Amino acid sequence: RGAYWLASAGPQIGSGAPTGRVFASGNTSGFPSGGFSELSLMTVDDKASATLDGVALFSDVVVGGGETGFAAIGATDWVALEYDSVKIEQAGPRWAPPSAPCSPAAAGGAVYARACA
Repeated sequence: RGAYWLASAGPQIGSGAPTGRVFASGNTSGFPSGGFSELSLMTVDDKASATLDGVALFSDVVVGGGETGFAAIGATDWVALEYDSVKIEQAGPRWAPPSAPCSPAAAGGAVYARACA
């Protein structure tokens, strides 16, 4: 069987358990030998959801608002892992860059030294 954790920090190699706060955990039937599985992890705002081969592992688990921009998928020991077709996609409404408060540069326009983004 395959154990999983959704945690704020990974395990020490060989320990089998994460060192940080655990938001969700459980067991799956494991990965097929000699084949690939499809793992999906999605975070929107302060919630996370995941599926393994189309079966929900967890859904809308609150993970807090302080941690942003980092995710890792791996193993609890030194074993060979092979990833194929890794894809990162936009999820949720907050993917637009902030608009600049300065107007676009134009010939003959005033020159300023201030932060524009």
